[in-house]
Amino acid sequence: MNGALAAHLADFAILLCRLAAIALIAIGVLALLAPERLARSYGVEIGDRAGAAFVRATGVRDALLGLILAGAAYLQDAIVLVTLCIAGFVLSLADFAIAFGYGRRFRSEHLAHIGGAVGFAVITALLLTLLRR
Repeated sequence: MNGALAAHLADFAILLCRLAAIALIAIGVLALLAPERLARSYGVEIGDRAGAAFVRATGVRDALLGLILAGAAYLQDAIVLVTLCIAGFVLSLADFAIAFGYGRRFRSEHLAHIGGAVGFAVITALLLTLLRR
């Protein structure tokens, strides 16, 4: 890989990390402000305060991950970015498993979790390719 291509790929990887950070922060804010709505968009219904509290807690988790990811993207720290993207991948799969286990059947709303996992996997692969240079 030549230097110019590597530089463009690095810029693209940082851009993807920033977009992922924005999405995570937005999801976190929505979870705090409208937990029932966010839960429905992920294929889970909540009917009590405990369920809403759980959704808010996961929203705080997502927002914090997004803020840390944004900071690492700003600093362009590839090792930290890879670590955070692997964490995002695992969290996306865990969220899918929880949401799928709730209804025991696949729903279109579950695609958000799968999309998150795929997105983090792509970013991780891109960053690892750049680190191997």
